[in-house]
Amino acid sequence: MPIRGILLDASLLVLLVVGTLDVSLISKHRRLRDYSVGDFRYLIEYIEHTASLHVIPHVLAEASNLIGAHGEPERELMMEQLGLVVQASIEIQIPSANGAKRSEFPRLGLTDSMLIEAATSSIPLFTADGPLFEAALRNDPDCAMLFNPTGSTNSG
Repeated sequence: MPIRGILLDASLLVLLVVGTLDVSLISKHRRLRDYSVGDFRYLIEYIEHTASLHVIPHVLAEASNLIGAHGEPERELMMEQLGLVVQASIEIQIPSANGAKRSEFPRLGLTDSMLIEAATSSIPLFTADGPLFEAALRNDPDCAMLFNPTGSTNSG
């Protein structure tokens, strides 16, 4: 089945939002220390080759909290950029009870369980989280891709 879109975890969504606003902010955001400008560029290139960006409410809330932890003056601009990304995305609605019933829930939590629930071969999950990636693959070997951050010097 062809890929119609991509589903991002919260960390990659934050990387997308912050990098789209200003790539120099990637090195300043404490939640993006594992990522580089090159990682952002790779993420953008990959997203541009898919039909659309898909999100789930749990990831949006988590990304909002991660961005909200950043100080001013950038925080407000990052939140505005998140709003633009949300408006340009397709939101997938799944009852939280579905995630809470999953076998992964006790170990990975609700957001990751919901990502596994939402991911399909046509809208795969893109994540740098190893345990989440492995759990998603156990659910469906075609529903997830591992993003390997370079963690380089945040230049580029």
